[in-house]
Amino acid sequence: KALGLESDFTIYDAADSLAAITTTASDLGINREIYAPRLLLSVIRRAKGQGLGPDQFEGLDFGVDAKVQQVYPAYQARLRESGAVDFDDLLFMTTRLFEEHTDILNAYRERFRRILVDEYQDTNGAQHHILKLLAGQGGNLCVVGDEDQSIYKWRGAEVEGILQMERAYPGTHVIRLEKNFRSSAAILRGAAGVIERNRRRRDKALIPTRETGEKLVLYSAPDDGAEAEYVASKVIDIRRGSGDPSRPSSTAVFFRTHAQARPLEEAFRRHRIPHRVVAGFRFFDRKEIKDVVSYFKVLVNPRAEDALLRIINVPPRGIGGTTIQQLKETARKTGRTIWDVIARPGEAVHGSAKNRVADFHQLMARLTEEAVRLPVADLFHSLLARTGYAEFCRQTGREAVLKEFADSLKEFQGEWKSDAALRLRDYLDETALLSDIDIVEGEPGGDVLLMTLHAAKGLEFDTVFLTGVEEGLIPHSQSLRAAEGDIEEERRLFYVGMTRAQNRLILTRSLTRTLHGQTRSHPESLFLSEIPEDVLIREGEESRFGQKAAFSGMGGDGRRRKPRRGEGSTGPPGGHFSGQAESEVRTSAPGQWKMGVRVLHDTFGSGTIVGSRGSGDDLCVTVRFSTGTKQLMIKYAPIRITS
Repeated sequence: KALGLESDFTIYDAADSLAAITTTASDLGINREIYAPRLLLSVIRRAKGQGLGPDQFEGLDFGVDAKVQQVYPAYQARLRESGAVDFDDLLFMTTRLFEEHTDILNAYRERFRRILVDEYQDTNGAQHHILKLLAGQGGNLCVVGDEDQSIYKWRGAEVEGILQMERAYPGTHVIRLEKNFRSSAAILRGAAGVIERNRRRRDKALIPTRETGEKLVLYSAPDDGAEAEYVASKVIDIRRGSGDPSRPSSTAVFFRTHAQARPLEEAFRRHRIPHRVVAGFRFFDRKEIKDVVSYFKVLVNPRAEDALLRIINVPPRGIGGTTIQQLKETARKTGRTIWDVIARPGEAVHGSAKNRVADFHQLMARLTEEAVRLPVADLFHSLLARTGYAEFCRQTGREAVLKEFADSLKEFQGEWKSDAALRLRDYLDETALLSDIDIVEGEPGGDVLLMTLHAAKGLEFDTVFLTGVEEGLIPHSQSLRAAEGDIEEERRLFYVGMTRAQNRLILTRSLTRTLHGQTRSHPESLFLSEIPEDVLIREGEESRFGQKAAFSGMGGDGRRRKPRRGEGSTGPPGGHFSGQAESEVRTSAPGQWKMGVRVLHDTFGSGTIVGSRGSGDDLCVTVRFSTGTKQLMIKYAPIRITS
């Protein structure tokens, strides 16, 4: 109340926030083709993470123009009118609460005498500020974290928080926990060889407490389909070796982006390997679940406009687009909420439309009464019957999703922390704050888990497959043309993936990969060259040709490096290099088009040759530009050597 927020406020999850900002930008006439809603939301998140409100946003260097700066205050106004906050507001508004109301701050300081913060490397500016306010200068404060595992910069996390702890809190005592009880010595040696290349980190060791273990394996496949088949076959071998063919050991498959999951899923289905994709299309993101949850939100907070507009005609009840627009216009002109207008529909619409809107209002009024007294599981069944949504899903063949939802509500009630029945408000608060990791944790039931590297943090498995270890994926293409700090974060992400493995770590890459309808080839990840060779076994295309399939040309610090002994511009067919010796390339173009040579393209700009294949008129070079890696035929491409 001190901030003017009613107690029945709604917490918008990521999907709700995206929908709200999409509508906001549309109302402002902003072209979503030029200014993607996700970009707009990202800019606002950065501002809130730094403690900047709409009135402080204008003119700041966020890489956006004045037109985009209009979105932040309009988005906040939309949230306020809907009685809602987003995830970032939970921190931003807490900061305001403590800064503007010292009596409230002092009450919490008195209540929390000692503070422990876990995963401190993943905190952002707003969290640092809240902690500073709570702990004060002489507070008893302990933080636990590892800057080598800071991988959420895209969410606003700032690794500087843990690196500058001593400066922020003079007298800080640092305790290094260097013994590792999870991974084998071989895995730790490989991981240490990678992470020690980062500059922004504390000097510390990885001390194994277990025996050496199996060497790491790097398998190079000709394409992503073969990569998936290899992973599936290895999982089967591991399962047989465990003595229980029906149950895989604790196994996970990691990838950088969700788009990489499709061939893996297909291979697992073909081989009938039980598996589960984590944080792909989340349960709560399904249309049917979003529809029911939107009903729930309106029952708790009828001002939740985005939820209200989602369900006003779901299932279809004859309230069309024209009627909805008239309701919205009346609300805007009179300064009231859409729900207030729905309560008196005659002010906005007439005839049969008025009756249909009135019927909807009465329906929601009856459900609101039930929401006060019924446990959420009972309310769910009543809602399905009264709205006709159960029949609607039955006709569309989607009733199975509702059954799954009913089961989840029963499970939620069984785990509810109170002996009292789980009420609607409690349920919405709990589920709004669920993260991907909450869904992963627990007994996987024998399934092989497929997940992104970001979702894997905090978990551990007997066997880990880390797929797609190629430039453009890990490190991601965006980081290759950004600041050095982004390369360091990608290296930390790779390190996190490696150290999830307890006994067996298998790395895979593909010489050609199809993503988003385009088939491309990429060099192997620069991080692979940082793994000590004495703990790495190379298999697949590389071992067949007796040489490395690709050369990243990048050093551990993200800068250009010279080839190691034995590395050259050769490689297997289908990759970046054709197996042709460098002398053959020189024959077709003496003294030119060699690896490491700088070139200029009329469209792509400056780049560096990282590979070649063919000769004479068929000579094709692979060039890494700031916009990505391209394969170009010398005979036709508008390209020339600059160094």
